[in-house]
Amino acid sequence: FELKIRFQGSGGKDRDHHFLPKTEPGQSMGRENFVSQNLYFTLGKENGNLRITWKGKGLKGTIQLFYRATVQTTAVTFPISKSPTAEKYPAQVSQYLTLDDEMESITMELDEFLKGILANCPTKVDKVRAIYEFLTREITMVSVSKEMSLTAPLTTKKATVVQANKLFIHCARMAEIPARPVYGIVLEEGI
Repeated sequence: FELKIRFQGSGGKDRDHHFLPKTEPGQSMGRENFVSQNLYFTLGKENGNLRITWKGKGLKGTIQLFYRATVQTTAVTFPISKSPTAEKYPAQVSQYLTLDDEMESITMELDEFLKGILANCPTKVDKVRAIYEFLTREITMVSVSKEMSLTAPLTTKKATVVQANKLFIHCARMAEIPARPVYGIVLEEGI
């Protein structure tokens, strides 16, 4: 995997950040190389994802950053309980059941919405599938939306990718299914 970033230095403080692949089930990271012109970087985590931040000061002209890594992938299966009842999750997973601070009216609106689409969903897999299918079949993805509320896509039938992701996570958590955002990179030539 190779990532190349090119930008114009502002002459002041410049900063770039993005997500990187990390070792996890089904994927192990081999040798990694970080190359930049007069920039330093820090690695951190954000929502369980690996994030790199490049920083520099007084840079002018074209600045280039390079990241190169060997990624080994293997097939992985994750068993999902067929039980319709809630089960106890380990601490590192149960943190993804916590709802974001939302107004009570939004939670009530989503609760009514979920009762409707999850009425015939006995298992967790059925619940996830119902939420996902609603978002992919009933909601049109748009690049910009004036409506920023979490429930706006339910009435407008339009959502940005960010809105759809937040709505999916919130609905899954309300259905007692741990969920978190995951950032990926589309591996296509020339992107």
